Amino acid sequence: MQDSTFMKSRKRILYRWVIILSSVLLLVIVFALSITPYLENKITEKIYSQNGKISFLQLNLLNRSLLIKNLEWSSTPDSLNSAPHSLMINTLHVKGVSLYQLLAHKTIHVNEIILDSAKVQYNTNIKQPNQEKNVSKYRVFECNSITLNTIETQIMSDTIVTFSALVNVHLTDAAVRFDSNHAMQYSLKNSRGVIKSMNFSRDEGMYGGTIKQLSFNSQDQKIVLDSILLIPNFSKYKFAQYLGEQAGRLNISIPQLTLEGVEFDKLFDSTFVADKIVVQSFDLFSFKDKRIPFLRDYNIPLPMESFLDLSWKVKIDSILIKNSRITIEEFPEKGDELTKITFDEVNATFTGLNNRLFKNEEPYAVLRANGLLMGTGRIDAAFQFPLDSTSHYTVKGKVSNFSLAKLNPVFIPIANIRIESGNLNSLTFDFTYTEFVSKGKLDIDYEDLRLLGLNKNNGKTNEFKTFFISLFIKKNRDQSGENAKAVGIIDIERDRKRLIFNVWWKSILDGLKSSILGKNIAKKVNKRLENHKVVSPRIELGSKV
Repeated sequence: MQDSTFMKSRKRILYRWVIILSSVLLLVIVFALSITPYLENKITEKIYSQNGKISFLQLNLLNRSLLIKNLEWSSTPDSLNSAPHSLMINTLHVKGVSLYQLLAHKTIHVNEIILDSAKVQYNTNIKQPNQEKNVSKYRVFECNSITLNTIETQIMSDTIVTFSALVNVHLTDAAVRFDSNHAMQYSLKNSRGVIKSMNFSRDEGMYGGTIKQLSFNSQDQKIVLDSILLIPNFSKYKFAQYLGEQAGRLNISIPQLTLEGVEFDKLFDSTFVADKIVVQSFDLFSFKDKRIPFLRDYNIPLPMESFLDLSWKVKIDSILIKNSRITIEEFPEKGDELTKITFDEVNATFTGLNNRLFKNEEPYAVLRANGLLMGTGRIDAAFQFPLDSTSHYTVKGKVSNFSLAKLNPVFIPIANIRIESGNLNSLTFDFTYTEFVSKGKLDIDYEDLRLLGLNKNNGKTNEFKTFFISLFIKKNRDQSGENAKAVGIIDIERDRKRLIFNVWWKSILDGLKSSILGKNIAKKVNKRLENHKVVSPRIELGSKV
């Protein structure tokens, strides 16, 4: 009897709680349904007050979601000649907004944001008026998942598009926090995406470029870029003419560039760390018209000085260059024939790049490279770049099995000398250079060398020049045979207004001049030619390049 009474009492209590909870739930639903139109109107009014407009908005408080379609926003430009900042979104869906976190902790926590089919345009020429900084009352924004599908992105300069791309990205556990000084701090667990059809500055400036596709995955620590092109916006001869001074014009094509072991989380701290970068089969073409005046009036520091001064911390264990090609073409200051030097089958390894050294780390980076010079001569070289406070760079290398006549496109316009015949068995060089000088030595082993001195104006053989050149080359040969083995001294001043390639080239030319003719002999040749009132054959081969 007591058990029956107890059971009936429990049923009555349970029934009452069901009634209460059902009533509360009903009231919540009624409240949500009744307040939803009000909140939708408020959101719509806020959008329109900020120069925006929409065609559809749906707020669902029960599942805590917001759906907006055809959202358009535009800033007010400062000039009628500038396109405004603008945003057009086909669909914006926000799911799982935490009302408790919003009201209790002033934290915006969202489960998922999906932004589908949008166009974003940003104009760098529009300057925002100085306004007092608005401090948000919300300290944290968190979202478990952000998906950006088919986002057309454009960066403008006035009405010219300087960058465009198509973006597809997915972010996981993204957060933005404001510290006590209202500075933003970012965090992101994982990110992956594909950016397609990237175009840079194709309508203004000296260069433009394209990247067919960039894909990245932070979990795999990998970034891959496909079909990279650096494209001059002017033809070979118009490039320097438009610039108004002598300058190298570059074309670069890279089928694929892969970055492995990238620490994505450190990017927020202005730090780039990667295990390996692989450059696959690049093709570099350089052209310079030396008839255009060289007007540079400032010094160019050696490369590591700029690298060490970067605001970003950079550490890359190795850079691998595979099966690439370099072509250097110049139109001489005097003459009417192009000079051309090629390096084929170029393979290189650059190790130890680090602009923030710690104790016991290697104080230099090393570049080791090899390839074919002018299609035949095998060249191997090693370059050492200092990473500490020293300013000494070193270069060591060897060229072997090379027909010296292939250098005529370089020697004729520079020195008015034609190499009639000759084979380079081996050439080794070893020099150290600083901001101001380059010093070292060059060993050369060649055979059957015959040089012809040329008239300066018409390029025909000058017998008098040829006699003196042949005479001094003969004195430098071994008496035992036709082979010549000699040591050349490298001792030049660096032209600080030119790039690092200039000091490399001038150092090797100076060593060649010294090894074949000798520095004292070269001076005697020039002096005798002057005494006989004959135009100098320009044996000083270390001229500017």
